[in-house]
Amino acid sequence: EFVLPREPEPRAADLRAPGTWAGAAVGPPKPSAHIAVPAQRAPSRQSRLDEVMAAAALTSLSTSPLLLGAP
Repeated sequence: EFVLPREPEPRAADLRAPGTWAGAAVGPPKPSAHIAVPAQRAPSRQSRLDEVMAAAALTSLSTSPLLLGAP
């Protein structure tokens, strides 16, 4: 029977101090270069209105008696 070697579980004390367990990066964390950050944080008023209207239309359609098979 083949058994894979187990890595030791990190202790609670190790979890509080980053960089003390196996595989942890040394030094302060670095921001990812692969995550796009939008230039505009809040959506514009027009796009927010479009989202609300689309949600209202989908809710109306999904609760329609015609689609639910009510007589």
